[in-house]
Amino acid sequence: MDATDKQENTGAASAAVDTIVLEYDRLTDALKIGGSAYSLLLMLDIVGRAHRVLQMRWETEERMRTLAQMQDAARTAALISKVNGKG
Repeated sequence: MDATDKQENTGAASAAVDTIVLEYDRLTDALKIGGSAYSLLLMLDIVGRAHRVLQMRWETEERMRTLAQMQDAARTAALISKVNGKG
């Protein structure tokens, strides 16, 4: 049984894969875009989706950092209060 038979038996379908490869060089501030896609509009759509995913990831990480800072500040305030005899 080869891969083709396996696909036919499982009902899996193959589809073309559109790929975008971004390479950024911080030293020269150069961005290279490579890969293959059916059209320029599809490539732009993929980049737009990647932007939204990365933005959401960054915002989530930023919220987690802010929460951690707030928790540290609360612990520090509680410790200072305890040391000063107010707690």
